[in-house]
Amino acid sequence: MSRAKRIFLWVTLSLIVLIVLTSVAISQEHSRRSVEMRNKADELLWIGDSVVIAVDFDGFVNKTAKLQAFRAADLTELWYTEVPVGKRQRFEGALWFDKQAGVMFLGHGPFSAVDLRDGTVLWSIPYDTIGFVHDVLFGTERLLVLGSERISSFRLQWSLSP
Repeated sequence: MSRAKRIFLWVTLSLIVLIVLTSVAISQEHSRRSVEMRNKADELLWIGDSVVIAVDFDGFVNKTAKLQAFRAADLTELWYTEVPVGKRQRFEGALWFDKQAGVMFLGHGPFSAVDLRDGTVLWSIPYDTIGFVHDVLFGTERLLVLGSERISSFRLQWSLSP
């Protein structure tokens, strides 16, 4: 092999190695993202493949869920909201979500529904009406909520259009 061919091959291989190493470094840089959160999260929830919600249950007696939603791909904050979840020293209430309906349910009195698109509280049921919420079951057209005082059935009527 001539000297010119060896130099050409060496330069070509060096460029290939440089390109590969650069692309690996760039991809690693993009895969390591972090953001500062507004509160110390007690729990993280994955909603589908695209949304992560950090939940901080704050307060000693009057509990508030501080919800901060992020787009999972780049950790861009989507919304932040605070929802009253009850009056107990320990939070043991409901925290469920229905990905298809785009709603998260939380609290043990009040029991609230939160729109996953923007963090808006859609409705809230006071503790005096339902008692301590133990379980939530979803049907095709109904939501069953088991409270310490009663079981309640709600007709699901979601409007998911923007």
